[in-house]
Amino acid sequence: SYFFLNTLIYTMLFIGLAQSWNIIGGYAGQISLGHAVMFATGAYTTAILFIYYGITPYLGLIVAGLVAAAVGLSLGALTFRLRYHYFSIATLAASLGIYVVFLRWDWIGGAVGLAYPTAQIGDSLSFIFESRQIYFYVMWAFALGTTVLVYRLHTSKLGIYLKAIDIDQELAENAGISAFWYKMYAMGLSSFIAGIGGGLFAQYVLYVEPRILLSLLQNVEFVLM
Repeated sequence: SYFFLNTLIYTMLFIGLAQSWNIIGGYAGQISLGHAVMFATGAYTTAILFIYYGITPYLGLIVAGLVAAAVGLSLGALTFRLRYHYFSIATLAASLGIYVVFLRWDWIGGAVGLAYPTAQIGDSLSFIFESRQIYFYVMWAFALGTTVLVYRLHTSKLGIYLKAIDIDQELAENAGISAFWYKMYAMGLSSFIAGIGGGLFAQYVLYVEPRILLSLLQNVEFVLM
């Protein structure tokens, strides 16, 4: 049924997004409440490239991930000097500030948002499919890919360093681990995945606007996932 298939599609998407947050929140121990910024960046990047410039989402999704990673690294550079709940509050404040900016930014549609051209539905080059079953397989591949990536991260040197930072950052730094730079690595990778997830979400719903992508609830949902 439509309801069951739609639920499965969102489940697969949420698995991928949860793994994205798991890298920075679970392994590095940085409780980010602003991850919706990277999710929204990916969604808007994919939509703008396609709607304004006709760039296929097959390429747009990669660009979305890279732009989201750049935004995440910028946010991390500004907030990683903070610790514990101060970091969480700073990331949430940044997200809500960007939400206000997006509401008033006419080029990206402001509060009205951007809608995909319905004439492109069914065109495989536009990554807009009539069958929702195809979207399920796309989201399933996204969930599987991110889960395998995090599984590999678990036993990698980066994963071990991030877990050490989470357990005791001062002790890890005394052992020669640069906590700031390894947290930046984690933020970049986490943001890249969140950006691709945002782009996939935009391709599925064919509409982007700030209240869907950047609300307070959206930021909390990443932690709940």
